Amino acid sequence: MHDRTKPLSEILASYPRGGRELRGTYAARFTPDDAYEWFASRGVSLKTESDGRMFPSTDDSSTIVNVIVRAASDAGAKLRTRERAERVEYRRDDDDDDDDDGGRFVVTLSSRSSSSSSYDAPSPPSGRVEREERFDALILATGSFPHGHEIARSLGHVIVDPVPSLFTLDAKDLVADGGTFHGLAGVAVPWARLTLVVDDDEAEAEDDDDDDDDDDDGMTTTSIHPSVEERSSAKLADADADKTQTNGVRGKKKKKKKKKKKKKKKATTISQEGPLLITHHGVSGPAALRLSAFAAREFHAVGYRCEVRVHFCPKWEEGRMSGKGGGGGGDNALVDALWETTRSMPKRRVSTGCPLFVKGRMEEASDEGTSAGDSPKSSLPMIPKRLWSALVQHSNIPSDVIWGDASKSMIRSLANNLSAFPLLVTSKGIFKEEFVTAGGVRLNEVQMSDMQSKVTPGLFMCGEVLDVDGVTGGFNFMGCWSTGYVAGEGAVKFCLDDQLLE
Repeated sequence: MHDRTKPLSEILASYPRGGRELRGTYAARFTPDDAYEWFASRGVSLKTESDGRMFPSTDDSSTIVNVIVRAASDAGAKLRTRERAERVEYRRDDDDDDDDDGGRFVVTLSSRSSSSSSYDAPSPPSGRVEREERFDALILATGSFPHGHEIARSLGHVIVDPVPSLFTLDAKDLVADGGTFHGLAGVAVPWARLTLVVDDDEAEAEDDDDDDDDDDDGMTTTSIHPSVEERSSAKLADADADKTQTNGVRGKKKKKKKKKKKKKKKATTISQEGPLLITHHGVSGPAALRLSAFAAREFHAVGYRCEVRVHFCPKWEEGRMSGKGGGGGGDNALVDALWETTRSMPKRRVSTGCPLFVKGRMEEASDEGTSAGDSPKSSLPMIPKRLWSALVQHSNIPSDVIWGDASKSMIRSLANNLSAFPLLVTSKGIFKEEFVTAGGVRLNEVQMSDMQSKVTPGLFMCGEVLDVDGVTGGFNFMGCWSTGYVAGEGAVKFCLDDQLLE
């Protein structure tokens, strides 16, 4: 789970999907404090890491497994293994059934035979024995296992197609020999902002209808910061279009085209910030993982091949904008700051190190470059030395150029790479610590107060079978603990109320 002392709003903000729906559950039904007390009261000591994640003090996951199994056994639950729920049929109260013994859910179970080696088959293989059992209520806690989604679908629910979430970003060209990140595996950026821009479906449809003469606008689906030249070209193109609107039908046609161009600018922009780690395959770290979660469907839609823009020093901009000296952010601020260096340190080589500092202690600073105790004034360089040198080279600035000899075009190129470095994603990687999917049972079909289905009375669902997922940091476990507890209570109450009515 995650640090229970954090504000609820901060915890909920870490759920790309389901945060709004979980608010009531986390606030009143089974809170992070309740989860902590549940484990603590059963003898589990939990510790909180610097990033907010909470683990058992034993650093052994079996500690959690054992306490849950023991609690279930003490409560009288029957734990059955080596069995699989093949199918579930819902018998309504008004269904004709001579055998009224048992509940409304008919579950077809199959026992694994000695010759069977897997539970993954969609139907029982030869040699497995099937039988039916009936239950008054049913809780689906099958995680992202596809068969669980199939059962939910068979009981009337709509499934949001699952797609991977929480993955690293591979960038083969950047890390290959000759690439900007080649040889930089292990370099950590204290704080970076990753941004993905994806055109809306409507805009993509408009693109297909555009004539060939509209293809030279210089914009792509992943462009975030168009260059000065691109903006100037766009203005000239608009001016030429205005001159041609001189009469009747032709004028209307041009106006219609201008609307299309306006629609084309619509795009979904997703940004996430945090520490960034360069790997042998691309990038990882909280910033990359958070972006993969919040843009899980957008990445899937483009086949995990797209361009992500990296801002290597957003904290510097925030500090500049909030500082006493005033000043604005953005590319112009970076250009101004770098240009000032040509006067303050004219004899220093540009490739020597990053001249941008942030005051105070960064949580995950790299061990390269200036430390927190060095000048200037106990500040930290925004970018590690080796990465800075690579970015200077990527900006076509020779390694022996000093700040005093740097041209304006060099400064502009470097500023652009600091604030909008193009990272071409070639595929998704694997984050081994957590495997999470985005998708599952639609939340508007579930009553969050007790996790009961709005479609099928007596059916309860919890955990990752639902369209709920969080970023890395213990949020997905917290979602499972909370919704699981509420679903269990809800199922018991449903059965007791059912008996009172009989």
